[in-house]
Amino acid sequence: MATATGQRATKKRKAAEPAPCGVTLPDHLVAEVLVCLPATSLARLRCACRSWDAEISSRAFQERHHALAAAKLALLQPPVGTCAHCLLAIITSGSRRPAEMIINCNDCPSVIGSKTCFGLVLVETPCDAAYYVCNHTTGDILHLPPSHQKGCTAGIGFHASAREFKVVKSGKLHARLLTVGDAQGWKAPAAAHSLQPVFADGRIHWIFRTRYLFKPHGILSFSLADETFRRVAQPSFSTADLVPYYFNGDQQHEIQLWWNRGVSSESGEEVAVPVGKTLAELDGRLCMMRDVRHRSDVGGLLFEVWKLQDYEMGISWSLDYRIDRTPGRMAERLTTPWLVVLLRYLDGDEGSQSQGGNKRRLLLATTAREAHVYDPDSGTLRTVASIAGGGDSPNDSLRLVLYQESLVRFTGMKQGKGEIEFVKLEYN
Repeated sequence: MATATGQRATKKRKAAEPAPCGVTLPDHLVAEVLVCLPATSLARLRCACRSWDAEISSRAFQERHHALAAAKLALLQPPVGTCAHCLLAIITSGSRRPAEMIINCNDCPSVIGSKTCFGLVLVETPCDAAYYVCNHTTGDILHLPPSHQKGCTAGIGFHASAREFKVVKSGKLHARLLTVGDAQGWKAPAAAHSLQPVFADGRIHWIFRTRYLFKPHGILSFSLADETFRRVAQPSFSTADLVPYYFNGDQQHEIQLWWNRGVSSESGEEVAVPVGKTLAELDGRLCMMRDVRHRSDVGGLLFEVWKLQDYEMGISWSLDYRIDRTPGRMAERLTTPWLVVLLRYLDGDEGSQSQGGNKRRLLLATTAREAHVYDPDSGTLRTVASIAGGGDSPNDSLRLVLYQESLVRFTGMKQGKGEIEFVKLEYN
């Protein structure tokens, strides 16, 4: 009797329970939903379900998510860092030991480069020669092993076939060269200055400048695949745009010009390297910005964009884009900053034409802590981001980084938003 009563009670409970809907999304539809979610949501969903974790961690999923994230345009504004605990060594007269004094370290920590590498940012604290990799989407930070050599330049890149991220650090070249019978005597053959490196076509690139300018400059390229350096020739205008260096000339950029000066081949006079000549990655290819702002024989031309066509069949460059002077006072947005840096083409995919056949717009950043969109069809310049109170940077720092979401995470990463913080600036 008790058993029959218990069975009836069980049946009543089952009848009272709502019936399951019986509808389950196929795995491919679940993947389509997941790939559209932001990286911060996906990081949490990895803990919710093993099958979701396996899907989100797969190579195919991460490549698709990266492609979608790359299409989203935003700018990251790193905070202006000031470190008050940096020691500056000064050689004093009559003393063999350097005297140390505490100074403020500007741009510390500083972000290296104007773009993220698959959403990762390489951050440097110059005062102690420390580096760490930051995923600004999740706030995770990985401190790299200490490197005690200061005064170097570093860059981060992605080795696609091995699925590896690599950081390359390059120091200054210390060498002296003497041509027998040359009255000029000993000289430094070349020096790699601390311009921002650029990752393109599986290689990290730096501009390579010579102290004596009778030989063409080059580009120092490091292949992430075979981990070797090579020299890449610059376009033929490398030394054609040199301008005479006057100590009392450009007062606004006097220090920068002093560091970029060189010696002419014939007259021996001091000349300045083209100040705005910078490297960039556009459509996956290495590009160079030619700066002709200080020339008087080019009309209204301000910059040219030259693209490297082929690495394997021989180095060849072609003119890809022109930036002309815009009307009104907006032209000063490009003429007064120390550097103007290319960020990316807008309105389309590979090639220099948009879907409508018009020339594509170009996203630019400057050392005045501003970002602009240049429209060649209308000849206009539109400011899309500006850091209040920024002013023109005394060095090559942009403080504007092209944003991209990232799912990348390394073993040993820790939450580190307190060390460096990014402010996301949306724009159309």
